[in-house]
Amino acid sequence: MHQNVYLFRICVLFTLIVQAFNLQASDIQIQRFRYFGPYIIKSPIIIDSLNVNSTHYSVVNQLDDSFYIDFSKGYKIIDADKSLSSGSQSAIHYLGCSVNASEFVKAEITIEGLKNFRLYVDGTKSDGKNVVFNPGSHQLIIKCLTLKDSVEYAKVTLKTEGHLSITEADKQEKLYSINEVIEGERIRSVSLSNSGRFLISLHSNTFAGGTTTWTYRLKDLQTKRVLAESDKRMSWLPGEDRYYITQKGNRGTQIVAYNPLTNEKEILCEQAPAESYTFLPNKSKTLIVTHRTEGPKDDKDVHEYLTPDDRQPGWRDRHSLQLFDMNTCQTTPLTYGNKNVYLTDVSQDGKEILVTMSRNEYGKRPTTLFSLLKINLETLQTDTIVARDGYISNAYF
Repeated sequence: MHQNVYLFRICVLFTLIVQAFNLQASDIQIQRFRYFGPYIIKSPIIIDSLNVNSTHYSVVNQLDDSFYIDFSKGYKIIDADKSLSSGSQSAIHYLGCSVNASEFVKAEITIEGLKNFRLYVDGTKSDGKNVVFNPGSHQLIIKCLTLKDSVEYAKVTLKTEGHLSITEADKQEKLYSINEVIEGERIRSVSLSNSGRFLISLHSNTFAGGTTTWTYRLKDLQTKRVLAESDKRMSWLPGEDRYYITQKGNRGTQIVAYNPLTNEKEILCEQAPAESYTFLPNKSKTLIVTHRTEGPKDDKDVHEYLTPDDRQPGWRDRHSLQLFDMNTCQTTPLTYGNKNVYLTDVSQDGKEILVTMSRNEYGKRPTTLFSLLKINLETLQTDTIVARDGYISNAYF
């Protein structure tokens, strides 16, 4: 019994020693940098001795000017002990390196040997104190100024209690982190024209901070050329190599068709519906519109939840289908009721459509049931293909 206790105490002591060793601060000195420069600074023409803020011109102010340097190409590699100078003129120099963190790490960055400089961590100006590195690769950039006839050097040290490493300056290695998953450009969807020659692709580009832009790109697959780019939605007309967009016109929303090669345009409709719609094939002038009917409002004094989902905005709204004539801009109801109806597909001849109808039954799972219907647009004859199924998701001709 005493022997087991003794062994247990030794194990605990050994663990504490290892943890204390791991918590000791370590210094990492950067040995080599990726270098851009020197960029000679020319003094401006002094129109007045003071500017609008009553300050004199100083070459040091150049450090605070915006800049963009791509440290992945076109750089030189210099050792940390290499002197930075620009002879008889002042100049800007850029030093960069990549720091890798396998965990959340705090560090202090000290810079010696430079008199005038700015430190940037992942593009953000930093004073070097309490710098937080999330798991992944991070870019350090030092923008420094050397005055005429001065000789300086950069001694950069990272002091941390965690685990950090420096990527060799001549390597392009980078840790795969959550930023690579979230940020960057993605292809969200692609669509071919009727002949297969042209391609419309939807691209999203997410920047650091979460801002996302969306771009539609039209490409000629035969010549490999990008013919057009737009933030407006671009879609193919059924059975054609023309695409269409919507834009504001004098009378309302216009539907405009374009020829990809000649850029010749044709206004198909002057007052298009503001809701989602689908073209019928064979150059039909009829659209199938998904119409939303706003549901009854809740009492402002007494809140009544019909179902748990009733807490979600728009749950009481219902969707139905309508036919829209682009020649007359007249709308005709195709379905009517208190159940949601959605279009799933249109036959190649444009005479029949498939729709799904949903309803909720909370006595058993799944609680949402779908029925699949086939509708003849000429006679409005309706056939039930699937009735009240909880697992159907979509259907095509």
